[in-house]
Amino acid sequence: ESEDNTISYPSCVRDRCDWPQSVEDGYFYSDWRSDDYMSAEECPYKEFTCFDGYYPEFGGRIECNVRDDFEKNTEPSCKMYEYDDDDDDDGDDFWTPPDPGTQCREPGQGLLPSEMDGEEQQCGDCPMGTFNFEGSRIDSCIRCPIGHFSSNTGSTYCIPCEEALRRPSTTKFDGSTSIDDCVDPDEIIETFAQATVTLDVKVAGRDFCTGIDNLLYGLSNVILWDGHFTECRVTEEEDTTVTEMTIEITPPAKIAWQLYSALNFAEVHREVASAYAELGSFYADRLLSYANYLTDFGLSWLGFDIDPSVLNIDAIGLHGLDASFHGHCRYIANSDDHFCSEAADVNENSFPNNYYAHFTVMEGELDCFSNAGRIKLRNRIKESGIIPCQATSDPTCELTFIDCNEDSVYVQIIELRNDEEVDLDEEMGINTSEKKTWTHQDGESTVKFVASQYAEGCNKHTKGIEMSDLEEAFNANSENYGSIDCRSCEEGNFINHIGMCQKCPFGSWGDDGVHCNSCGWNYNTPFWGMPDENKCIQTNNWEEVRDSIYNDWESYMRDSAGNNFFDIAVTPTMNMCGPVHAKKDLDATCNEMFSEEELTWPDELNLEEWTIERIVCSGSTQVKPAIDQLCGQDWDKSWDEIISNLFGEEMEQALMDIPCFALTMIRDLEDADTSNDCANLDEDEYMMSMPIELPALGMGMETSAILIPLFSVMNNLETMNFGSFADAGMAMMEVMGMDDMNALLGWSTANNMRDIGMSIPRAFSISKFSFSTEYDEDQYFCENGEAKRRCEGGCDYDQCRRFAADMDFDLQCERDECNNCAQRFYYWEEGTQVEFERCASCASDFQERIDNAVLKRVFRNNVEAQYICDEGWVAEDCNSRAKCDYESEDNTIYYPSCVRDQCEWPTYIEDGEIYSDWRDDDYMDAEACPFKEFRCFDGFFAEGGNRIECNVRDSFQIYRESECKYYDYDDDDHDDEDHDDDDDYDDDDHDDDDKGCYFPDLIARGERVDHYESEHYAHYQCYKPYVMTPNKMMTMGSMSSSVQLASMHENYNMAFCSDDRVYLPECLEPEEAGHCGLPKYIENGKSIQVMFPKDLMREYGETEDDYEYQYFDDDVIGMMKEVMDDWDSQHQEVDAVMPFMARYICDEGFVMMKTMRGDMGWCRQDGTMEIPRCVRSDEFVEIQFKLTHSDKMKMVDKQGNVFGGIVQAMMVTSEGYSEDAEWEYGCNDGFNDNAAGAICRSQGFRHGTQVPVSKKVKLLKAAGAMVLPQSMTTEMSHEFGWTDFACDYDDTVAWSESCTASRYEDALEERGAKAVCFDFDRMAVECYNDDDFGIDIEVKFSKKKITCNAQGAKKGNAIDLGSLGLTVTFMIDDEMIETDASYRRKKGYMTKYNLRGRQFDCISCEIHAGDTFIAEGKTCKGD
Repeated sequence: ESEDNTISYPSCVRDRCDWPQSVEDGYFYSDWRSDDYMSAEECPYKEFTCFDGYYPEFGGRIECNVRDDFEKNTEPSCKMYEYDDDDDDDGDDFWTPPDPGTQCREPGQGLLPSEMDGEEQQCGDCPMGTFNFEGSRIDSCIRCPIGHFSSNTGSTYCIPCEEALRRPSTTKFDGSTSIDDCVDPDEIIETFAQATVTLDVKVAGRDFCTGIDNLLYGLSNVILWDGHFTECRVTEEEDTTVTEMTIEITPPAKIAWQLYSALNFAEVHREVASAYAELGSFYADRLLSYANYLTDFGLSWLGFDIDPSVLNIDAIGLHGLDASFHGHCRYIANSDDHFCSEAADVNENSFPNNYYAHFTVMEGELDCFSNAGRIKLRNRIKESGIIPCQATSDPTCELTFIDCNEDSVYVQIIELRNDEEVDLDEEMGINTSEKKTWTHQDGESTVKFVASQYAEGCNKHTKGIEMSDLEEAFNANSENYGSIDCRSCEEGNFINHIGMCQKCPFGSWGDDGVHCNSCGWNYNTPFWGMPDENKCIQTNNWEEVRDSIYNDWESYMRDSAGNNFFDIAVTPTMNMCGPVHAKKDLDATCNEMFSEEELTWPDELNLEEWTIERIVCSGSTQVKPAIDQLCGQDWDKSWDEIISNLFGEEMEQALMDIPCFALTMIRDLEDADTSNDCANLDEDEYMMSMPIELPALGMGMETSAILIPLFSVMNNLETMNFGSFADAGMAMMEVMGMDDMNALLGWSTANNMRDIGMSIPRAFSISKFSFSTEYDEDQYFCENGEAKRRCEGGCDYDQCRRFAADMDFDLQCERDECNNCAQRFYYWEEGTQVEFERCASCASDFQERIDNAVLKRVFRNNVEAQYICDEGWVAEDCNSRAKCDYESEDNTIYYPSCVRDQCEWPTYIEDGEIYSDWRDDDYMDAEACPFKEFRCFDGFFAEGGNRIECNVRDSFQIYRESECKYYDYDDDDHDDEDHDDDDDYDDDDHDDDDKGCYFPDLIARGERVDHYESEHYAHYQCYKPYVMTPNKMMTMGSMSSSVQLASMHENYNMAFCSDDRVYLPECLEPEEAGHCGLPKYIENGKSIQVMFPKDLMREYGETEDDYEYQYFDDDVIGMMKEVMDDWDSQHQEVDAVMPFMARYICDEGFVMMKTMRGDMGWCRQDGTMEIPRCVRSDEFVEIQFKLTHSDKMKMVDKQGNVFGGIVQAMMVTSEGYSEDAEWEYGCNDGFNDNAAGAICRSQGFRHGTQVPVSKKVKLLKAAGAMVLPQSMTTEMSHEFGWTDFACDYDDTVAWSESCTASRYEDALEERGAKAVCFDFDRMAVECYNDDDFGIDIEVKFSKKKITCNAQGAKKGNAIDLGSLGLTVTFMIDDEMIETDASYRRKKGYMTKYNLRGRQFDCISCEIHAGDTFIAEGKTCKGD
């Protein structure tokens, strides 16, 4: 306010704070100078943290009170965390599984082979390449799965290769013992384009084949990549029944290896899975017993009388799980040649001779049209001895099924050894009277085949055939009978294992019509059948990014922008006869159990009288009236009409009509004769067909690689027997003793409900499935041949440093989809886009070497770089950044300096090893100090972190010592008697070795706010202005069942411990967190209830089954909606586990200063929050307001209600008004509408605005400077008490922390005359409830006139609707009437209309602005 903007600067004095130099068992990590949000009135401080196992006893902050002679508030103290060992529980835990009976109790150990025959195996450390973990329930050491290794003995886990090498990598086999076993995935898949993955499964204890095999074989024909079950057989081994199942699948090479790696992971954990599977009967017994308990105690409506003894699930175990992998090589590969390693030696003799044979049906009926029938025939031909060369123990030929029809089958025959030629004339009996015959057993049906003819295939593997060629070769009437016309396959195709032309799979290409070549691990193709290598699109360039001079992620490979578009048409069909007949059987059972009166649905359901069975029976027997009520008696829509609406403008109605389409047919069949599978009915009475043609669907390259092969075989759904699902289900239930559901559950209707469920798949079929897609190269590639990339995000203008002379250009930027989204800078000149090519660059000027350092990377701005000092040297002042003065003539570069490394690095880590240092960190900050990282051996952990830093600036001070401490897994195993005579044994030395989870007192930007004596959880809060991101791991259900916690509604900011791992919440910047982070704890109080956005979903009819909704009264629901309605649509879509509202209470001895919503706190859209405060009684102050001179200011309505006036205020303590309290005026200096709203909310309104004082009530005096004339009324004699009252938000009360104000006398003292207020400066407000424009409508009518009294207002101000060009429509019982209307400001819209003799219930009116609906009103005779 001064003429020259006089600034009052702070003063600095010498720092005489006696700061401690170190922290025992901890270290300083921050002080006030590094706090970007430190208050300007805050004393200096330092913050420290404690090493693992310790916590700050009096908080992690030391303050120095400069005002009080530099006195410190406390000394730093780190106290050892005392874990709670008292976990003993003598009670019987109902859910605790039985002890596994393992001999080896220590993690990392297993039974090792004995050195001498006959000796018992002893527990010992697992060898390298194996591991064992706590809770495995087995004594065996587990092999490291593929992609992992273990180079230590006694390991509890294996190290992933990708984690160790920080790049895509794997191992060729499991059980790897060294990081040297980790290889680039391209070393595995580079020599083949596809591979066969086989999984053999052995399940002991039951026959899981009978009744299930038809389903397995039927599914085989709709599994992508030629996936199929090759066998399902049952054998007897060691007094137990063993079921063996084998499945094969042949995906593209990369997917095959990923699949095999996943199966191998399951394979090496097979014993663990089997050990847990054996607990199935235990948990089944517990669950069923618990269900009975619930029925007996409190939940009688369940009606259970479960008999667990009928279950037959004991002794079921996984006895075998073997996965294998074989690449499809270009030669006859040996059985152990998994990766086609001999590909370089391919020659003509490497290819097998192959033939094709034709067999015809001699007897029986061949099932070649069902999925299961084809797969059974395929397996019979492959596995059984059809011809002699296949039937020996050392076969010389291999047979493969190709195709079949109703009377014949086509087979390929391959010679397995080129030096032993197969004589097919003799093998098949061609040209003899005794042609080879063989039989095929399919269930009860037997089919006999006889050899017809064979033909030589396209040997030397240079040409292929089509199916039409085979049909021609084995057509006796053809000129080519007995010979095959071989053809060259087109580019993009290869000759598959049966000699036919087939498209190269995704991720490969082929240019010779013979072979396909792998694009590589980091590539894919947009479609199958790609003809050249240029169609391989790179998907990952991690190593290129890492090794580039920029070494950043700006150049990482963006996703492909292309899409493939699919057309899919499917026609599901349902034979409703079976389900309806099964429902009738249920109704018959229900009628035997209950009377008609008992089945009548009550007005109110009493669960003490109704059981689930009675509820089900009531619903089933009264299905017709229920359907009539839901759909209407006259509902009659065609399926075509429904589908048209579904993809049109009536989607919601169509979604209602779809169930009605099925339900009305059920209703019509209720009284029909459904016996004998509806033999007495017309087909259209019980067959329901639902054809759907989906709109074109676009899928990206990676998704297409799965969906195109999948949808291409889905037409086989037309021959799928979906009833096999029901057959398999019944077979499984019978095997496990669950087929008689009545006996199991104790219900009389359980078997009927089972039959209804089984009838649905038996009734279902797919009568049509069609799929088509075409490859559009323009979707994926630019004109320059580069792949199009999906460019997201803006540009980084810092990457284009401009010269001073170019700063006037309005620089623009876009990303180039044809150049991996590279940034392109440009500007506009006279309407033309001009490329900006003058970004400063010194990239080529940075020297590869400077004194004692080498160039590490050039930053993306091209004017800065980072250097790494040579061995024995470190960057001076921890600064390794080089900068270029690009404005200079010669691009002068200022290089960093290196000094001798005087850091006293540890040379040895006890129980650990140093494995990395700052030189290995590709993304080390250019101002970071040198460091070394170490890791501890198995069984030890790094106390205080695993990084050792050397502060070059501070005399090469080492900031953290290295120490590996031993994990004491089970203190209970120690025998105290061993130490009775050991005077040197000290229990205290082992207190910190207890196993458990440690919760630190400090987290990044926050601290712990409780010290519960629990090893499972703790609460945290963030320092201002940071906000807490709730612990999603907890809310997503990551806790083990052993961790007993309250619901997430009360503990969203909780840290928890599960399986010896600690999950901590985070403190983030508000913008980064995306929400305000309501605190669990406030000063002297805490939240007792938290509201989440999901809790409102129920109010809008949107629910999720797996979410436990909170229930609130109407007032709270109203407040929640108010808060959420203040957010725009984008912010309303917040994460469901982010709390946006909470209820608080104060600790004992404290009182609450409430918000406008009482004890509630809430989040605002901008990330701020409004929460109540808890203060001591003697600190409690609220402000009471009253509005005066309202009549003179015309702020009283006709009913005498005051809605504005001059404001007077009085301070109130927790004990009420004080004796000397007086009403005071407020000065409107600095006053704003948000503060006016705070005043109005105290008067019962929602909003307010500041208004000038009416001339009728102005008094010409300067308050605080003159004495009021005696003639003034007592009411007008009050002095000014407050000024500068302003609030940041329009949802506060006056005492909110979002509001500020000054005492008038303080303002006069600080600002002098500039703070003086006059009578016209008095605070005055006008209050209202609706902040937005709105219209209230009252409809009235008489015999001759209808009135639509519409009154508009915004912020309490009346709006003349007549000036807005609105239109009004009048309706009688929702039927529009033709009439003219007039408008008067006070009476609204009126029309003359004769209502005499007119019968009606309601009259309404609607107001529109053009075609936009604005408001409506309605009145009815009964109102």
